[in-house]
Amino acid sequence: MRSPKIPKGAEIVRTYSQYETLVTAFFQGYYNLLIIVGRPGLAKSYSFEQRLGATSHLIKGWAAPLQAYMDCYIHRNKRLIFDDAETLWKRPGGRVLLRSLCEHKTQKLLQWASTARDLIKGGVPQSFMTTSKVALIANRFVFGDAEEYEAVVDRGHLIYFDPSPLEVHVQAGQWFWDQEIFDHVGQCLHLLDTTSSRLYLKARERKRAGEDGKKLIEESFCHDHTLRIVQALEGDLACKTVEERVTKFIKMTGACRATYFNLKRELKDSNQLDTFEMLKVPKIQLRGSPPPEIDVEEEVERARREDEDKRRNNREANDAKQDLDAVGDDDPHDDADWWKRPRTKPHRNPKAPPPAQTEDFGTDAAAPLRRELRQAVEREDYARAAELRDEIRRIEAQERHE
Repeated sequence: MRSPKIPKGAEIVRTYSQYETLVTAFFQGYYNLLIIVGRPGLAKSYSFEQRLGATSHLIKGWAAPLQAYMDCYIHRNKRLIFDDAETLWKRPGGRVLLRSLCEHKTQKLLQWASTARDLIKGGVPQSFMTTSKVALIANRFVFGDAEEYEAVVDRGHLIYFDPSPLEVHVQAGQWFWDQEIFDHVGQCLHLLDTTSSRLYLKARERKRAGEDGKKLIEESFCHDHTLRIVQALEGDLACKTVEERVTKFIKMTGACRATYFNLKRELKDSNQLDTFEMLKVPKIQLRGSPPPEIDVEEEVERARREDEDKRRNNREANDAKQDLDAVGDDDPHDDADWWKRPRTKPHRNPKAPPPAQTEDFGTDAAAPLRRELRQAVEREDYARAAELRDEIRRIEAQERHE
């Protein structure tokens, strides 16, 4: 019987070499839709992130359907990777978007029926065509009701990535750097409930903090007492039959017969049933390097400078807009009696189109700069707008003095 953790219809992959082959094939354009599901800490995302380039885009974490639609337009025709984006397909709008995006067609039509200010502001149309191919990465995959689930799974390749503890350990040997922690995990592989790349990092952090990283591994990640008993009984040569092992298990734990076989199946699924002895772990000499140390005070100061630069740019942008609005304004004192003048409407053919609105930038030396300032503000190049504003002020001040 298949474990309830394994999604319905999934192909099970148990080695990193198979997994890397699938990821490579996706980036080579062979798969229209690739769905990767697996427990946390297996470096599922890392393999995709290492291959990102100009023809691919990663959408990670929380993603609202409208923002995802806009990202699909901005990065249309690229390979799109949705990582830990369960919030997207939990919403009906997100599931509709993904079903359209994952259609088995070369050209796929994406639509957003309602008008939204964000679409108008971002210059995103309410419908567009794209050739994007899609990868979904998740710890678990629940996609609407049964009908919706079947509809999206039928469009692609659903993979359940479930490497053995030994497989994860060998993979960690390619990047981890603490030999003592690594070797101790290897000695405990047959006892681990589950293995994760993060296990090595947590034990290393405890060791750096002056604590016992090995103790963390044994107490927090190894099998509980009942599971260890089943493992020991399966390797006990004194018990000749299954019934002898079951009887001894019930006597030692007080649990029932069914519990014994459930735990035995769990051990078998994780390839930890054969023996209570340590697994034959190959000796691996680590060559990884620890990540660079981070100076927290320096990072905080850098963030503060970035925020200050952003605030200054915003102030300069507002000043540039105000200066632009003031460009070409006459002295109010010259037009103090405007309200006394008769209002006349220019005669115009009612069928003719309205005259184009032109902006008067003046005829002085600063006129070309005012025109360029307007263009810089429209394209939101506020740094250039601030430079032009200062130059216009300098020219105007010079002309007043002359």
